[in-house]
Amino acid sequence: WERFRTLFVPDGRLAWIVPESAATKDAPARKGDAVFLTPDMFVQQNDSYFKTNGFFERSIVKRVEEFGNLVEVWSTKESRDAKDDAQPSSRGIDSFQIVHAHGRFWIASLVFDDERPGVTLPAKYLKTPGNESALPESRNSDRHLHRSQPSRHSFMADLRQGLGQL
Repeated sequence: WERFRTLFVPDGRLAWIVPESAATKDAPARKGDAVFLTPDMFVQQNDSYFKTNGFFERSIVKRVEEFGNLVEVWSTKESRDAKDDAQPSSRGIDSFQIVHAHGRFWIASLVFDDERPGVTLPAKYLKTPGNESALPESRNSDRHLHRSQPSRHSFMADLRQGLGQL
């Protein structure tokens, strides 16, 4: 979890969308909402679950937009309860807002939403159009920078690895 925490700005947030739901015999109706947590709150809330239950997520398509010190990544993801499950238990979008500040890249926020009845992933988020799904390579030709000054390449490589582990 320590590596996970270090990816975020000090005031970074994770959020998931809680869809509106109709009342059932077992639960009252619920209005839609977004739940925001700090990385520490996310760890506290999920650590015991992840230790006792399986959770495997992988990115199937990424869309990246960059401008100046901003990077926006939309990662279409699928989740499984067991690594070898034939079908995902859920699919959705992870939306990363990333900033370059104080000499490195940080996740400012990560917002995620999953498919559900009436909300399915559009075809444009399930295919790789042109080269949009590829994370950008470093604009910096020096790929041998010290670890304290990560290049865009090293951050994006870490992000690629981390997307599959979050």
